[in-house]
Amino acid sequence: MNIQAVTADANYDVEEILSYIFHEIKAMPAIPRNPRGHHQREDFTVHKDTIICPANLKIHRRGKMTTRGRTYLQYSCPHVTY
Repeated sequence: MNIQAVTADANYDVEEILSYIFHEIKAMPAIPRNPRGHHQREDFTVHKDTIICPANLKIHRRGKMTTRGRTYLQYSCPHVTY
């Protein structure tokens, strides 16, 4: 079977998958780019270890979580109670 192109949604925009499609299958990947947090939200300001919300309040660090080998820092807004 001669596959000319592979389409997928942005969740499959991963270097290993794109490389496999291009080099192993020898097809053109048609997968939208997924920035995965490469942009900073305009409504939050980050300065060193401090994050300021749109209301100009410091966001509090709640802890961290590790999922699938990735560690995420968790923050909460001072106005929200859990």
